[in-house]
Amino acid sequence: MKVGVSMPPALICGRASSEQQKKLLAAFDGIDGWLSEVRKAGAESIELRTITAEVPQEDVARAVSKVREHGFFMTVHSVLTDEAPEAFWGRMIPVLDAQGSITVTVHSVKDREYTLNLLRRMAEYALTHHPGARLALENNRTVKGDNADLVECGGVLQTVQAAGHENIGVCWDFGHLYWDYLNHPSLVPGVLPPEGYTGCAIHTHIHSVACGRTHYPLSVGVLPLAEYIGALKQVGYQGVYNFEPAVERWSEDTDIPGEFLRSIEILKSAAEG
Repeated sequence: MKVGVSMPPALICGRASSEQQKKLLAAFDGIDGWLSEVRKAGAESIELRTITAEVPQEDVARAVSKVREHGFFMTVHSVLTDEAPEAFWGRMIPVLDAQGSITVTVHSVKDREYTLNLLRRMAEYALTHHPGARLALENNRTVKGDNADLVECGGVLQTVQAAGHENIGVCWDFGHLYWDYLNHPSLVPGVLPPEGYTGCAIHTHIHSVACGRTHYPLSVGVLPLAEYIGALKQVGYQGVYNFEPAVERWSEDTDIPGEFLRSIEILKSAAEG
C-alpha cells in the first residue's frame, strides 16, 4: 500500500504557475524541502500531473530525477490523443527507465468508440514494447449530464471491459464520483460505484468536494473517504492511494502548506486503518 500525491513536472522543476504554488515553494524553502516534508507526511509516490506533448521532455527528465532523488515511486497523468503509440509512450520513457513499470491515467475523449480505439492502440503497443506499462481510465464529473454514459463510473467500466486488455484498468476518482452523487442523483444514485468497478481499479485520485468544486484538501469539504477506501480493501486493491489537489483553486487565505501536508496525513491514516 502506497500513499501518493499529484504534482506538476514544472513545479518539481521549481517553476510555480500560481500564487498558491509560490506559497508552497516558499513555505518549504524550495522543491527539495517540499518533497522532504511530503515524504515525512507519509507519501511514497508522486503522480506527475500532467505529461503531454506540450510538456518539454527536459522537464520530465528533471522531474523524474528529482523525485527519484527523494526516493519516491511514480505514476503519471496524461491525455489520450490521436497520435502514434510510439510518441505517447516515448514521453514516459524517463519513468519506465527509472522504475521499470508505470501506471498512466487518462480520460475518455469524444465518444466510446473513439476512446476505445485509442486505448487499444496504446495498450497493444505497450504489451509488446513496455510490458510494465498500464493505462487507467478515470471517471470524470458529468458536468453537462449528457456525457454520463461515457465519463461516469458505469460508463468507464463499460469502456474498460470492452477494451479487453489486461493492461487497462480504471482510475477511481473519489471526488468526481462524490461530486456526481451530490449534484446528479438521478444519474448517479449510489454513493459507491457500480458492481465490478472497484475490482478493476488500478489507481485512484482522491480529493474532497467543497464550494461546489473538487480537488480540495481532505481536511476541508466532504468525502466518504473511509467508505471508499474500505470498498477498495474488500477487493484487495494494490495500487496507490493518490491525493490529487488543485491548489490553484484553494483560497489564498488558506494555510496551503499545512492543508497540503494534513491531507497526506489524513489519507495515510485512512489507508492504514
